Amino acid sequence: MKTRQTWARRLLSPLIRKGRGVARDESGAVLIEFAILSIPFFTLIFAIIETSMAFFAQQVLESALQDATRKILTGQSQTTWNASEFRKAVCGGTFGLFDCSADNAGTERLLIKVEPVTTFNSAVALIGLPVSADCMKATATEDDCKWDLTEAYDDGKGSDVIIAQAFYKWPTLINLPWFSLATQAGGNRLLSAVRVFKNEPFGT
Repeated sequence: MKTRQTWARRLLSPLIRKGRGVARDESGAVLIEFAILSIPFFTLIFAIIETSMAFFAQQVLESALQDATRKILTGQSQTTWNASEFRKAVCGGTFGLFDCSADNAGTERLLIKVEPVTTFNSAVALIGLPVSADCMKATATEDDCKWDLTEAYDDGKGSDVIIAQAFYKWPTLINLPWFSLATQAGGNRLLSAVRVFKNEPFGT
């Protein structure tokens, strides 16, 4: 019995030595660990960048709308501006970050609407979703996400209460099952900015 065990050990000893050597070899461990961790790591990095850009774009839109409406408030836009001019003023404050082209009606990314209201309280009823509610469904298509709000521009007259709204379909870059900032079909996130103000008493 001992002889058989001795011969078996002699035959298997090279395999045992190699097995121990492989178990101690850690030359590829870092590569394997990096491969395992790279997906969540890069997802986290790009998620931080995506979120930062979306919040930055939201702030830029709000600032651009505020700067553009200042000329309405002070009476500098009356008789000289229309919807196209106001759109240019808003786009001019986005530092080229937004696509403001309006070549095809209904497909433009930027939508603006300016109109006078009776009182500040009545402006609340005019603030709403500029696209169909079906656009927010998981099964929505890009056709469901066309603008449901008609673009208009009326800067009123002196002492009028004005509501100015700007909406933009911000394209997101990362759309994963476990992370996506898109709120619309087509990988877009709806940004919005609203200002309600009273014109100065110019022209009186």
